[in-house]
Amino acid sequence: MSGLNTILSVLLGSLFAAAIVAFLTQRLIEQRERRAKRDQLRLDLYLDIVDLVLENELAITMSTSGGENPPVELQARRIRASHRLKLLGSARVKEAYRKYSHLVFQETALPRNARPADPEDVVRARDALIAAMANDVQEEKGPIVTEQHNDNEKQSEPDWLSYYLHQDSLQWGRLQTLGITQLGVLGAAYAIRGHKPVSLGLIALGAILSLLVFFLFMRDQEYRFAVRKKVRDLEEFEQSVPRTVLAPLTGRIIAWILFASLFAADLCLALLILFGYIP
Repeated sequence: MSGLNTILSVLLGSLFAAAIVAFLTQRLIEQRERRAKRDQLRLDLYLDIVDLVLENELAITMSTSGGENPPVELQARRIRASHRLKLLGSARVKEAYRKYSHLVFQETALPRNARPADPEDVVRARDALIAAMANDVQEEKGPIVTEQHNDNEKQSEPDWLSYYLHQDSLQWGRLQTLGITQLGVLGAAYAIRGHKPVSLGLIALGAILSLLVFFLFMRDQEYRFAVRKKVRDLEEFEQSVPRTVLAPLTGRIIAWILFASLFAADLCLALLILFGYIP
């Protein structure tokens, strides 16, 4: 009876530990996805503000005597951009936009005698705003690629890239699932090693589940390879990243090493328990 209680305690403890690790891993993945979505929304907002800057330039150029209100559509776009910045913009971009929009208002809505003494103030504020947005984007997403492709590639490549990154996240999620499963199985099998049939059966079950996860991992990899062939320069980009002393192996090689090591650990533990080498 005590042996059965020990088995149940170990199994429940392993399941509880695996659930905690899985929960924490899921939370980290969700936070990363939310940051990625926020960065994409912020980039879209900054591009809209660049378009708004061009419209403001035209409004300033067409403003003659001043004192007239800008078009309603332009006012609505300014208000919309201001509200979106409150939600998504960084502090330095908000401050740069506040100074720029104030000067634009003075240049377009006030009489000429009430406008800033130096007309170049709005130009400097505009340049500071664009520089702040560029620095913000480059710090979070890396340098902006300006290479031009044809219209079909513009429409298709972002979708393929999103799918590629999604499959990459799935692959590493599978690897985390495998690690949690294997740690629970190995720990539980060792704890109940005195009951050889149950311990060996648990190792066999863990190996089968791990093998299924491995097949899912390889399927995700095939999808990634298929997408990589469709997106221009993606394969060349991956191959151009040099290996360094601190990063000598690719993620695929490391994944294979981890898979092989965990399966070897299953086999070794099963043999040690089977032949009684572990007391």
